[in-house]
Amino acid sequence: MAPEPERRVPPPDIVQPRYLTPRLQTSEPPPIRIAEDPPLVPIEPRIATAPGAVSAIAPPHEAVMTAAAIDPRSPLTQPPYPPAALRAGIEGSLALEVLVGPDGRVRDARVLRTSGSSILDQAAVDEARRHWKLRPATRDGVPFEQWYTLRVVFHLQSR
Repeated sequence: MAPEPERRVPPPDIVQPRYLTPRLQTSEPPPIRIAEDPPLVPIEPRIATAPGAVSAIAPPHEAVMTAAAIDPRSPLTQPPYPPAALRAGIEGSLALEVLVGPDGRVRDARVLRTSGSSILDQAAVDEARRHWKLRPATRDGVPFEQWYTLRVVFHLQSR
C-alpha cells in the first residue's frame, strides 16, 4: 500500500478587528414636532341602568379658578421716587408684570412696557419684589403661581 500523501491544512485567515472611529454628527438634528391633539368635543355620556333604560351620568367636574388680584387687605405701596429722577424732573408710567406665588408674595417682576427711564423702571421692580403681596390665583381653592400685570405711575406733583 502506498503511503497516504500528507494533507496540508491551510493556515486560518487572520482577521484583524475593525475598530469603529466615532464620527461627530455635523448636521443639525431634525426639529422636534409636537403633535397637537384635536380639540375635544364634549359629549353627554350615558349608562344603561336597566335593560332598555338609559340615564345621564353627571358631567365631569370643572375646575373653579380665580385669577391673581390685588388684595384689599394688603394695599400695594407706591415705589419711592428715585432721587436722581426727582432732581431731573423725570415722570413716566410703565406696565409691570409680577409673578404672584401661592403665598401671594411677588416671586419675580419684569417690565412689559418701559416708562422711558431705567431708573423709574428699576424702582418699580425693586418695590414689587421686596414689599408687594397680592391675592394668589386658585384652582379649586388651591393657590398656584400666576403672572399679573399692573400699571405703575411716577408723577411729580406741582407745588
